[in-house]
Amino acid sequence: MTQNDFLQPALAGLANLQIILEEKGGPSADGQLFEQILGIQDNILKKFGLPISPDNEELLWFKSVPTDNEVGHRIDQLHSAATKYLLNNAKSDLQILRDAQQTKQDPMYVLPELKISTHNYTIFVYDKILLKQKDSVENILHDLKFANHPDILNALGQIQFGTTEQDPAIVYFLNSIGVKYIEQFLIHNSNLLSDDDY
Repeated sequence: MTQNDFLQPALAGLANLQIILEEKGGPSADGQLFEQILGIQDNILKKFGLPISPDNEELLWFKSVPTDNEVGHRIDQLHSAATKYLLNNAKSDLQILRDAQQTKQDPMYVLPELKISTHNYTIFVYDKILLKQKDSVENILHDLKFANHPDILNALGQIQFGTTEQDPAIVYFLNSIGVKYIEQFLIHNSNLLSDDDY
């Protein structure tokens, strides 16, 4: 079985799920179906060695049931994107982050390229620590990679926005394992201070 034998039905099935989701009213109407669609998209992109970025996800988004020719065309586009990405991706993670800091790139493109989840915490670190040059790029990259673990991201996700009343056990856990910018993240989420205060 070739990769295209797997991709033809996978893309057709993905298109059907996307159409069902749109008919239901979008992601907010059926979060579980939306998560299923994201999982399928992630698996397809991984098979091509592509990061999960808006441009790559657009290659997998269908507005109507595609014909076999349309699916074949999308597969060709994915192959082309993968070739281009893999040939151009000779930079180290540190260099990618340095370049992103200098050019103020969108985190939705940079974090997936580094294989880091786009999560409230990782986006906070990118926007408020990296882009504002509050720490060295090396320290920031280390923390982003360290925090990019499902258990840590889950704990960070439990922090309530706009409140100073956090679960002390969660905060203690995150501090004790060494999440570097947890205090700044808490301050940011409390809405009590401006960016210059942390």
